[in-house]
Amino acid sequence: MQKNVSQSQQVNESNAKASAEANLLALETAKTAQEAAIQSHQAAQSSIKQADSLKSQALELTESNFNWRQAVRNAAKDFKSAKSSFTIMLVTSILFSLIALGAMEYLLYAMQKQEAQFKGEVLDIITTENMLLNKKITLKIDELASVVEMLSLQVSKQNTAIQNNVVSALPVDSNDMEAKHPDTNKTDAPQKALNSHSTDVQKVNEIETTTS
Repeated sequence: MQKNVSQSQQVNESNAKASAEANLLALETAKTAQEAAIQSHQAAQSSIKQADSLKSQALELTESNFNWRQAVRNAAKDFKSAKSSFTIMLVTSILFSLIALGAMEYLLYAMQKQEAQFKGEVLDIITTENMLLNKKITLKIDELASVVEMLSLQVSKQNTAIQNNVVSALPVDSNDMEAKHPDTNKTDAPQKALNSHSTDVQKVNEIETTTS
C-alpha cells in the first residue's frame, strides 16, 4: 500500500513537472508569438510608411512629369509663336528693304534723268547764247565794216575836195613857187596825210564806243 501511494505521488509529481514544463513551453511560445506579432506589426507599420512615402514620391513624379510635359508644350508653343513672329518680321524687313531699294533706284533714275535734262537745257542755252553772240559779233563786224567803208569814202571825197580846192586856189605860176620852195611843199604833204589818218582813226574809235 505504501508502495502504491509512493508510486502515485511520483506519478503526480511527474505529471505536475510535465504540466509545468508544458506551461513554460506554452508561455515561451506565447512570448515568441507576441514578439513575432510585435515585429510583424512594426514591419507592417514600416511597410505602410514606406508605401506612403513611395506613394508620395510617385505623386511627385507624376506631378513633375505633368509639369515637365506642360513646360515642353509651352516651350513648343512659344517656339512656334517666336518662329512665326520671326518669319513675319523677316518677311516684313525684306519687303521694306525691297521697297526702300526700289524707291532709291527710282529716285536715282529720276535724279539722273533730271540731271541729263538740265544738262541738255544748259547746253541748249549755251548754244543759243553762243549763236546770238556770234550773230551780234557778225552784225557788229558788218556795221564796223560798213562804217569803215563809209568813212573811207568820206575821207576819199574830202581828200579829193581838198585837192580840188587847193588846185583851184593856187595861182597860175604855182610851178614857180614850187620851184622856189620845194622843201615846204614836200613837208606839208606828209603832215596833211598824217592829220587826215588820225582824224579817221578817232572817228572809228568813237563809232566802236557808241556801238559797244
